[in-house]
Amino acid sequence: MSLRCSGSRRAVSLVIAGVISGAGCANTGAARSPANQPPASPPEAVSIAPTNASVLLGNQQRMLANVDRVSDPSVFWSVNGTQGGSLQFGTIDDAGLYTAPVRVISPGVVAVSATSVADTAKPGTASVQVVSDISVDVVPQTATVGLGAMQTFHATVKSQGHPDPSVVWSVTGAGCPGACGLIDLNGNFVAPAQLPAGGNLNITAQSVADPSKQASAQVTLAANASQASTTVYNVKSYGGAVCDGITDDTAAIQKTLTDAGTAMNSAGGSGIVYFPPSTGPCVVHVLTWPALIYKGWLYSLFDNALQADTLILASSNAYVGRTSNFQGDSGSFVTGPSATWIQTKSFSGPFVDMSGLNQVSIDGLNIQGRGWDGGPAVHVHDNAGNGSVYITIKNSTVGSENAYALGADASAPNITAGFGMVIENCSFASAVAPTMRFVNYGIVTIRGQFIAQGLSITNAGIPSNGDFLIEDVLSESLANNDFLTLFPTNGPISDITLKRVFLADSVNSWLVKQVSPNNQLTNVKIEMIPAGGTSNGLIDPSSSPQLLSVFCEGYGCDQALTQSQGALYLFFGFPPRSPALFYGSRYVHDPLQTSWQ
Repeated sequence: MSLRCSGSRRAVSLVIAGVISGAGCANTGAARSPANQPPASPPEAVSIAPTNASVLLGNQQRMLANVDRVSDPSVFWSVNGTQGGSLQFGTIDDAGLYTAPVRVISPGVVAVSATSVADTAKPGTASVQVVSDISVDVVPQTATVGLGAMQTFHATVKSQGHPDPSVVWSVTGAGCPGACGLIDLNGNFVAPAQLPAGGNLNITAQSVADPSKQASAQVTLAANASQASTTVYNVKSYGGAVCDGITDDTAAIQKTLTDAGTAMNSAGGSGIVYFPPSTGPCVVHVLTWPALIYKGWLYSLFDNALQADTLILASSNAYVGRTSNFQGDSGSFVTGPSATWIQTKSFSGPFVDMSGLNQVSIDGLNIQGRGWDGGPAVHVHDNAGNGSVYITIKNSTVGSENAYALGADASAPNITAGFGMVIENCSFASAVAPTMRFVNYGIVTIRGQFIAQGLSITNAGIPSNGDFLIEDVLSESLANNDFLTLFPTNGPISDITLKRVFLADSVNSWLVKQVSPNNQLTNVKIEMIPAGGTSNGLIDPSSSPQLLSVFCEGYGCDQALTQSQGALYLFFGFPPRSPALFYGSRYVHDPLQTSWQ
């Protein structure tokens, strides 16, 4: 046991290695001098078991390493030469647990290496084959769809592993590509307005994880529109919108939205408002979507751009960019959605507004705010105390020329703005920092994302705020700004988890900073932060003193305690290949308790 004590009598800092057999800081004996230490034997080559393995997509395989005749048996792990691995070829943790990628790779074999810390020139290598057992099912397998109507198909990717479950939809047939209808990212098929040659089409779902696996359904088109399960409200053919980038289409599109909502609230089911390809964007001032009375979802599907002052969204509405084309780097960068919402440049105020809504989904849109007065591109908030809940934004880009990209906030310090937001595979950028701002809003998942200038979380005065998971996120070019700033102003912030967050090309930046003017506590869990990806370090030492509790696992945890001890209330650190670290400030009388039964 090695135990180090520092600070005042009431401050305790422990470094524990081995088995605890006593307590205190008494001298238990003279340390051995280097001259008395026996010389270490030269290490043999590292051996790995198993030497050959086969792993299904997304599954895990435990690898064991052995280094003979050395005083330090520890190793560090690599996949195809990259320490810790990568999302493309699989990752491996410090304990040798390999996680296969979620998509097939070429070639289908990776090299897993263990390198001795004592002698990095003698690694051991094992061969791991990444295999796919994927099959795809589509339901319904057959459907009769009226002209201009919508039919939803569902695809299931089956596997004993954990592959990427997404699929790519396509339509084929004699009339394709010009007159065979369209299908969006979610499997919503809209039939053409006229019968194509042959009258039959195939709907295919192709696995993203394994493109060699797919399944199809057959569609029979019916000239009788009454056979359609859903009426399509085309903003041009139904409402009379021009969508040439010049004409004011506000009245035409608002009529289309209102009529679609009225029909759905009367009859139920699902409906669709369609923005077809046009010579220019549909130009409007303010659009208000109808709120649905729990009888179904209204889908607004975009094959065209929309230019507006303000877009006021509604409950039980989905907004889908059908013509979006996404390319990215491991899900972190999303580029190229051609279904764009763009704000009129001279307008004052937020662009997309969600006020006290329930169940809103945005998928595949490029949302760009250009207001001049500092309003966010997307504004989520309560409506007279009724919070906005279950908001989903996926596969989209959100940007702001003059302000921040996303604001989720409350109308008063003691009001909850809402809860239940999921943001996945998106890119958020802004002209000012932070890019995303949350006030009195909790239960948030941000995954597979690019966030240009970080985010902030504020508790302005509700009993508790937090429960954020921020995972697989890249932030780039932070300059003198921290990635996550916590403001527990008039209430605590709890349960913040940062997992695999990388700060690239950032100068004088820290991963986390806490600013608490009223002595409110915050707890943060930091997991698996990439080596070299935190600029200055994990915890900004200029944070409010002794109010931040941190559970830290991975790179940077050892430096966090020495760099930022003054900001910490309680600290548990588990750095790789180092002793565990426990620290309690003077306000924690017994930071480490052990009990046995």
